[in-house]
Amino acid sequence: GINAEYMGNKERPCQCNKHCQKHNNCCSDFEEACLLVDTCKAFGCDTGHLPGRVCQCNSSCYRNGDCCEDYKMHCIEAESCKNFGCGTFNPQRPCQCNDWCSQSDNCCKDMEDECPAVWERAKSFKADLR
Repeated sequence: GINAEYMGNKERPCQCNKHCQKHNNCCSDFEEACLLVDTCKAFGCDTGHLPGRVCQCNSSCYRNGDCCEDYKMHCIEAESCKNFGCGTFNPQRPCQCNDWCSQSDNCCKDMEDECPAVWERAKSFKADLR
């Protein structure tokens, strides 16, 4: 297996990063070990900055220019009640699909379509606070 030391360390005989194929210096188990490592599907989303990773899956990766190739598809477009489910709360998520999201103005964009009953309660909770 490959460990994090091999992920971009120029002093190592082989590499486990997105440039190794171009430079012809990939490790022997590159396809099995490294290609799986280089994705948000493998890392998870909004994990914060994780040193030693070839790419990142967090909200600052666009600014830093180090997003994994599947960041948009796996993390941004996946921010939906269709993917999260209705009525749940997870503080790690960028949007929510629960009764209280309207108070925080962080309801997912598809909540009205995907979770109509929860959406109605969320709207009424916000109205009650006024």
